[in-house]
Amino acid sequence: MQRALRAIALPPDVPQGVEVWHLDTRRPDLLHAALKLLSENELARHHRYMDRATALRFALTRATLRMLIADRTGRKAAELSFDYGHHGKPQLADPESSLHFSVSYSGQHTLLALSDKYQIGVDIENSQSPRVLASLAQKLLSSREKSCCPDFCSEHFPRLWTGKESVIKAWGWGSDDPISVLSVLPGKGLRYVIRYDDTPVTQTRAWTLNVISGHAAALALSRQPLGSQPATVVLSRA
Repeated sequence: MQRALRAIALPPDVPQGVEVWHLDTRRPDLLHAALKLLSENELARHHRYMDRATALRFALTRATLRMLIADRTGRKAAELSFDYGHHGKPQLADPESSLHFSVSYSGQHTLLALSDKYQIGVDIENSQSPRVLASLAQKLLSSREKSCCPDFCSEHFPRLWTGKESVIKAWGWGSDDPISVLSVLPGKGLRYVIRYDDTPVTQTRAWTLNVISGHAAALALSRQPLGSQPATVVLSRA
């Protein structure tokens, strides 16, 4: 899998210990090795996919995630177990582990993000087809976000959307959480400005990522417990 994996250069103010990787899953030559790392449940899920590209993406993504976690924890990739926490967010089946991770894909491009200190969220979208997201955005964007980007098909919309998605993933939120009250707006440089119910959020940070041409991507880090409402906690550079 290493041949299809590339480390993403992160903005300089992202805390240490955070990694984001880009995986090109258009590599059927890696499938045999990937399947050896998957659990029985993962193998069954792989075989249920009718579309070959989707099945390949799943197998390579899950195998690569196992390898990256194994490198961080010193465990064997094939022996890792996963649970699904709040709103189905995957996590290591080890209550003593402090490692957090997030996965996102667009077509055959997958992002994998890891952090041992912060809740983490990552998102990638094809910036050439924002119309696909427009109907969903109407329901989930805040009034501030709609004012910032009234044309959901504009070139600015993918950056706004991936920023919001990355924060939602870091918080472990689902459809029953007050997503439309959350505002994640492009700020200076690569940073986002995050507000909840018109109040600045300081315990969560988010950045635009430069990953691959034709795609928008974002990373978010947070210290708030999964599924909780925002509180005031300032991230450090430690």
